[in-house]
Amino acid sequence: ANSSTWAAQNPSCPIIHRRTTAARLSDAQKASRKIKKDQRTEIMKRLHDAIIRHLQEQKHAVELLSHAHHVTLKHINDMISNQPIGSRYTLTELREMIAEDPQMQNLMRDEKATYVAALSEHREQKVSNMRANNMAAVRDVLVTTERIVKELDELRVRTGTYGTLFVIHGHINDTIQSTMHGTDNSDDFWEDVYDLPMADFLRQYEQWACTQNQSNCSDGEKDIAMNYNNYDTAIVEMYAVRLVGWPTDVNFISPSNIGTVGEIWKLHDALKGRTCYWTVLMPAEVKAHTAKLNARHSAGEVVWHPRKKRSDAGKSRKR
Repeated sequence: ANSSTWAAQNPSCPIIHRRTTAARLSDAQKASRKIKKDQRTEIMKRLHDAIIRHLQEQKHAVELLSHAHHVTLKHINDMISNQPIGSRYTLTELREMIAEDPQMQNLMRDEKATYVAALSEHREQKVSNMRANNMAAVRDVLVTTERIVKELDELRVRTGTYGTLFVIHGHINDTIQSTMHGTDNSDDFWEDVYDLPMADFLRQYEQWACTQNQSNCSDGEKDIAMNYNNYDTAIVEMYAVRLVGWPTDVNFISPSNIGTVGEIWKLHDALKGRTCYWTVLMPAEVKAHTAKLNARHSAGEVVWHPRKKRSDAGKSRKR
């Protein structure tokens, strides 16, 4: 059986056929089309000139009305326009408006560049600017996720590919609903390989994401990544800072390794309420801390935990 393509593997399914190339035109057909095009161009030019004259006359009449009734031009133009509030013009209507606007004719190159730059900035802001509130963010995530899920499912049908999608919120105060999706039977992968349901990975991913960028301090020049294993030496002794008020019933470990949501909330509330905070140590305090570390080391206690050695240490790796 032929299995060289996804279409061949599914012979009973409809196929998206390739576009056929149009037949070449003869010289007579080309000449006929050119004559019709020239005629349409001349008709459109006469119509365009007539519209320009009409708009100029209308503009002059609106100015007379503005002076006579002591109202602004915008007020009169809004009354003339029949566009309902909140509706949008179509692309064809916008092109016609530009073609009929005398101020948009014969623009200089710099003027065109200014309009293009303003449009590009507007589009960039719509893509990269932050949502103003949680409700708008939830709506954005919902609409975008639905579109991605639909595209993944359709891609699966067309090409036979598998895909998995995790969408989770990045902060514990966000109201975005975490979701997951797998095309076809992708959900079975997690249980077959890791012996855990896909939902468990979603929960762990959510816990990890909510702890990112929450435990970094700064020395004024660069960010300092938190080191829980060697906190006393790599943080307190090195940078002369100390974390005060860590909840007593929460293990002093990376928040991504904290096992329960309740403990995460306790740590979150302590940090938000500033009962858990960073403080700068005086030189005498740092000296006393170092002395205690030396005493513990002399007593045989391990005060520095080396990082685990890579399993492929000493072997060349591709860059």
